[in-house]
Amino acid sequence: MRHLISTLFATAALTATAVCAQAAVYGWNWNPSDGGAYNDRGGVINWVQSSFDTQTKQLSWYMNFGEVPNRPLLKTEGFTLALTGGPAMAGTEGNLGLFYFDGLSSSSPKLTVYGYNGRNDGSSYFDGTCDNNINAPDQMFTSLEPTAASWVLDLKNQREADRSRTFGFTIDASHIIDYTPEYTTGGAAWTGTGYGSMIGAQVNTYAGLDAQYYTNGYLKKWQGGKEGSLSLAYRPTLPYTNPVPEPASLLLLGGGLGIAGLIRRRRKSA
Repeated sequence: MRHLISTLFATAALTATAVCAQAAVYGWNWNPSDGGAYNDRGGVINWVQSSFDTQTKQLSWYMNFGEVPNRPLLKTEGFTLALTGGPAMAGTEGNLGLFYFDGLSSSSPKLTVYGYNGRNDGSSYFDGTCDNNINAPDQMFTSLEPTAASWVLDLKNQREADRSRTFGFTIDASHIIDYTPEYTTGGAAWTGTGYGSMIGAQVNTYAGLDAQYYTNGYLKKWQGGKEGSLSLAYRPTLPYTNPVPEPASLLLLGGGLGIAGLIRRRRKSA
């Protein structure tokens, strides 16, 4: 078995090298054994799976959550997300979008996007800048707007057989990448979201979430009873030449077995 895993790793590395120059789609998986600055106070993150098509700008991000440690009556009900092509968050406004995923309703999850103010406290929905003043938020997009179908392709809030919960979305991120931010005083150029051969991410998770909305579909309140986080930078991704499989269809075992599973699926589809 050890020899098999070593062989699979070698095959994956050679395949990645061969297709890197022509890859349009990059995939990335994470589980707790992969490290990063992670705490589970907002709920245990069992796995993350993401893909980004650098040509079509289609972005997928799915997370599976377990229990909230020491709080059996609470459950993870939402998360925020900012993505880069590798670097850690700059800590300034005007360069990234921040996703707010609201999973309070199993039948109608919600997604809003704001200009990220550079602070990892979830405040971007009411404060657009990182200075000591409260400035109007940069309201970018909401899934509650009538034109949401032009950029929202999938919103998922699914309870699994093992009682875990899968949250996530697939979107046309070109709207975010091409966006002109309200604030540009941070100095860093606007990239919006997405990644390539490297990924950086700031995720904040919320258990016991209270999310309320104005009539225009943007957030009026976002507050969690317990909050957790996952922060990482310059993590390598895996290039694909074929479309990435749907997240729910993969058995995410992490590490070498995760790569092995991806290789097996690619062989089957060949």
